[in-house]
Amino acid sequence: MSSRFQSILIATALASGFATHADAKATGTPGAPVTTAPPGANTQPTPSPQPPFIAHHNPLDARCYRETDHDRADLCAQWRAALAAEAAAASSARANIIAIVSSIISALGIVGLLVTLWLTRTANTLSRRAAEAAERTAQDSRQIGEAQARCYLSIEAVRAYISESDGRPRLLVSIRNSGASPALEMTWTASLGYARTGSQAIRWHAPSPADTIRGAIAPGRVFDVPEVELDFPIDSAERAHVLRHGEWLQLYARLSVTANDVFGKSVATEEPFTAAVHDLDVWFALEATAAQPVRTVSADGSVA
Repeated sequence: MSSRFQSILIATALASGFATHADAKATGTPGAPVTTAPPGANTQPTPSPQPPFIAHHNPLDARCYRETDHDRADLCAQWRAALAAEAAAASSARANIIAIVSSIISALGIVGLLVTLWLTRTANTLSRRAAEAAERTAQDSRQIGEAQARCYLSIEAVRAYISESDGRPRLLVSIRNSGASPALEMTWTASLGYARTGSQAIRWHAPSPADTIRGAIAPGRVFDVPEVELDFPIDSAERAHVLRHGEWLQLYARLSVTANDVFGKSVATEEPFTAAVHDLDVWFALEATAAQPVRTVSADGSVA
């Protein structure tokens, strides 16, 4: 046998041996050579899940609870519990967000309510002030209107007469209404006094109800009070001084006029007059001693 043929046979034998060894290792055939794995290496492959460890394909399906296998039913329940927990967590998060938003809205509502209350109070205050201002304006307008339309009384002239025989004084008074409305229920009274010229001892006569003269004066008219004789005689000694010794008497008169205007208010005017008496049984004029008459009003407090 040639050497070349021998080499071919040896190569064929070696190839056949290697192939037999590989098949034995792959199939685990008894008698085949076994290779030993290094210590600590995991030589077992991870098996794929096999029934009954495969859960139902849709955990939301009601049939998941009708699994006949206990393990699969339990796995389905755990799966459903996990999904419920996730849903609960998501709902809790949404609830927290809603609660925060609600709290913010509530806080804004409280702030808005406080602002509304403040604005309402301010509006009420302004309304009250406006009403008070309107009332004051109405009162002022009414007072101005009444002042323009009311009656105004003044004493135009006073004349006096002293009888030589009995010393009784008589007075004639003219009263003017310069207002725009009539003076109603007018009353007139006079207080009279006298003293020797240069003397400070004045003897006064206080008016009595019998001395009151009543009447009414139309707007712009003058009322002449009828002659009034006062029950206040000047004594004979004073008359003798005037007649025989040429001394003078200083005569004082204080006249008061009161009337009601068309608005129901009482208007009073008081003016003082004086005269130097050196003749009896004659009429003489008295002069006003005040630059301006003193005007007041009774109970209601308005100014005449």
